[in-house]
Amino acid sequence: PAVEVHPIQNAGVDPAAPWVNPAQLGRWFYMRYPMGLSDARAMLKSPGKGGRDTAWLADVSDELLLKGSQQELESGSRRAREGGGDRYQDGKGTAELDIVYLQENFFRVAGKDYHFWSVGHWGYISKVRETHQAYPEYDGDRPYIMGVAGIDTHRVFPMSPVESWQPLQWELNDIVNLRQDTLKRAIAPLTMVKAGTNVDRAALMRRGQPDAVITVQSMDDIQFQQTPGPSGASYTETSQINGLLDELSGSFSTSSVQSSRQLNETVGGMRLMAGSSNSVSEFDLRVWIETWVEPVLRQLVHLIRFNESDERILAIAGQKARVWERYQYMPTLDDFEQCELTLKVNDGIGAADPM
Repeated sequence: PAVEVHPIQNAGVDPAAPWVNPAQLGRWFYMRYPMGLSDARAMLKSPGKGGRDTAWLADVSDELLLKGSQQELESGSRRAREGGGDRYQDGKGTAELDIVYLQENFFRVAGKDYHFWSVGHWGYISKVRETHQAYPEYDGDRPYIMGVAGIDTHRVFPMSPVESWQPLQWELNDIVNLRQDTLKRAIAPLTMVKAGTNVDRAALMRRGQPDAVITVQSMDDIQFQQTPGPSGASYTETSQINGLLDELSGSFSTSSVQSSRQLNETVGGMRLMAGSSNSVSEFDLRVWIETWVEPVLRQLVHLIRFNESDERILAIAGQKARVWERYQYMPTLDDFEQCELTLKVNDGIGAADPM
């Protein structure tokens, strides 16, 4: 594929990198690629990910490649993201089915950026070249873009919107859990057992079953104490937190309307709430577009510009730009390879809304 999305734990970023663009401006950057042993052998026989005319080393042994399978540091991150499982560790095979990690590295030394592949820190699998030689289509830039979902200055790994919502989500979950516990206690009354009596407590705890039977010596041995259900304050607090969460996340839902009943009486009030929510969502979307979408598309256009060799397409572009009429000059492929480009992505929330 032309564009690949990588999990953040596979990337290595210079901690002293400028926060505005750590992947490009850091002293070093690397990306790990998990793959099967046979796929690793195949990659070493073709250009593939290694840039243009990759100088793979010819004497890479299976013993060196298998050293790349010793990657346990990121297992915790994968298990947290995937709900407790780690498909790379749990699904490990042997020999041909084993999973190894190959690493693409970028280092800047004395103002020059270098590129090479390795098996972790165990050994090289390609020659060391300058980055502009490995990726000439990107004018010396590294072929990796780190985008962000929220602006958080002077942090290489900024806080995500989900992380900023987390305290409110915890508070909301806590109140809902307490309300549900209170409701369950109201439905299943509190049981009081007389001390010293011979009561089947296991059957008493299972009394919710349709055919449950409890053996007692006296009807006074057990009493059921009804407890009050959840008060209206719990529902009010949930509604308030829902409104705060909607406002912080920029979402517009029925809970937002429930929290602002006075605005719900008019169509204009609904539009005001939707408009303010859209403003937050628009900003989040704009941050993502300008930090990831536009840089990625710009690199793709650079790739097309470098590899395009159709002179007819170039002539059509020159005619539409009226280059000959203005400058009495028709551009050539050499001019096309050296020109810079402008790219802009326009997108928004509610762009199709006629109002």
